[in-house]
Amino acid sequence: WLASNGGATASDDCSAVAWSNDFSALSDDCGETGSATVTFTATDGCGNAASTTATFTIIDTIAPVAPEAPADITYECIGDMPAAGELTATDNCAGDITATAVDSMDDTDPCNIVVTRTWT
Repeated sequence: WLASNGGATASDDCSAVAWSNDFSALSDDCGETGSATVTFTATDGCGNAASTTATFTIIDTIAPVAPEAPADITYECIGDMPAAGELTATDNCAGDITATAVDSMDDTDPCNIVVTRTWT
């Protein structure tokens, strides 16, 4: 996009046109994503210049890859249930991400309590 001057074109009757731009970096919202407003300047051999501005945006639309959750397991007493282990998801933009566990409990049958642990 930068090499093609954002799609802009320019010509001059007397000399070739040299292009420049003021791009420095993306806003870095997440790795190599973000947006940047760039001014492209076309300059002829006599130093006459014309500029145009364009904005480009790179958006991360790929969800992280979730880790494999531990297998279902049964315990005799709820007090025997271990604390949530740490799981790591992988993201193309942010790298490794620690998944956070949240437990929900169905204790409508006090002899068969079901705890569902969900990592996000």
